[in-house]
Amino acid sequence: VRGIMGTTGDALIHASDLRIRTGATGTGIRIGVITRGLGDIAPATRSGDLPSVFDPESSPYPSLQVLSRGDNDHASGLALLEVLHDVAPEAQLVYHGAPTELDYLLAVRAMRYAGVQILVTDVSFPRDPTFSDGPAADAVIGLVNDGILVVAAAGENGRNQIQQVASPVANPDRVFHQFQSG
Repeated sequence: VRGIMGTTGDALIHASDLRIRTGATGTGIRIGVITRGLGDIAPATRSGDLPSVFDPESSPYPSLQVLSRGDNDHASGLALLEVLHDVAPEAQLVYHGAPTELDYLLAVRAMRYAGVQILVTDVSFPRDPTFSDGPAADAVIGLVNDGILVVAAAGENGRNQIQQVASPVANPDRVFHQFQSG
């Protein structure tokens, strides 16, 4: 763990055990992050909790490349980047803010062109279709079809989401979760 603060995420998944056993540090991996906003990253880069921001004059290999900051009132991007930097300290990180659905579509395209192999996102849009794919989902499906691993956090709306007990339902092809009715 680099910097003055370790993250709970690194400890929860025992990433240090994996790094010790395998030597995996994220070297050669480009991880993209799309959230609504980045917030102030200066203190985190000074402390080492985030890598330095890409400067094409000083390094051909960016450690943190910020394509668009997004909404400065949101700092979920900062939190995700800090966790990823702790888990995979040698990975190259690419960030794009997406406060609107159009920004999200542009961010997905930018991530493809930036060459990310993994994309982490926590953005959702309330007007997206519930039981079918909308433009944002279609864009992400395109990344998956190109071999990019996409990890999306669902339910970043605090208590404004379904909170019920789920039970696994067996199916020959998949396991589904059955929620309580009502």
